[in-house]
Amino acid sequence: MAKRKLPARTELTTTGAEHMPAFMQNVDHGVEELSQFVVPPRFKMVQKQSGAPFDNYAPGTALVLPAQVELAGPSEAFHFVPLFFFAEWCLWNPIQLKDQLPMIRERTLDKTSPMVALARDPERWSITCPENEKFECRYVEHLNFVVMPVYHHAIDGVPFNITFSKSEHRTGANLASLVRMRRAPIFGCVMEARSARRANAMGDWWGLDVSQPSAESGVEPWVTEQQMFELYQEMHLELKAQHESRVLRPDYDDTVTETIDAEC
Repeated sequence: MAKRKLPARTELTTTGAEHMPAFMQNVDHGVEELSQFVVPPRFKMVQKQSGAPFDNYAPGTALVLPAQVELAGPSEAFHFVPLFFFAEWCLWNPIQLKDQLPMIRERTLDKTSPMVALARDPERWSITCPENEKFECRYVEHLNFVVMPVYHHAIDGVPFNITFSKSEHRTGANLASLVRMRRAPIFGCVMEARSARRANAMGDWWGLDVSQPSAESGVEPWVTEQQMFELYQEMHLELKAQHESRVLRPDYDDTVTETIDAEC
């Protein structure tokens, strides 16, 4: 089967200052606070309980938000290069109080935080909600992969974050193992993913299966062009610097509350 090349990177276009109306020039931008956090676009799996504006998509559809770009339909494969990995630990408020409390009560990137052990221990990851003792808060470990999609014309050149937690935590751990087995730079590996049905005693949902590129896809498991490899390396180093300076801030939104709270 013929090898396929990685597509050339698509540069994002912006409206330059030369097109700005005269009355806007020489006025304070008011965007200084926007640089406080870097929030990458995020992956979303449409679930049967997903409401507007996702009710026009079939459950199992893979999207990138906020642009709402469709990556793949239910059970269809898409491919990506993992640029950077990091974990974050959060304390989530009860979903029953989502209109009364912020969904994330506390969050940390500190590997030495007590939250790490709590999120990994089924005996301790739930605590009584201080505002309403009928419900529980939950410590959650999020495995984050900032990835670059390949062979996808609609979003080529724009990295986004895939987070694995709770019922999908095992999938994230599996992806980490697959990358480690390559014994190569993370940003030089090409992976395959597709939505898949899950079920347990609590219900059913759509998760993400991740694997090496299948033979029938014709996709190489490696970044084969040095220029693209070097570009991805630059992106990796930039993301690493953002993470170390604590400005890389994923948007989890409904990634936890829409999936089954499986005890795994």
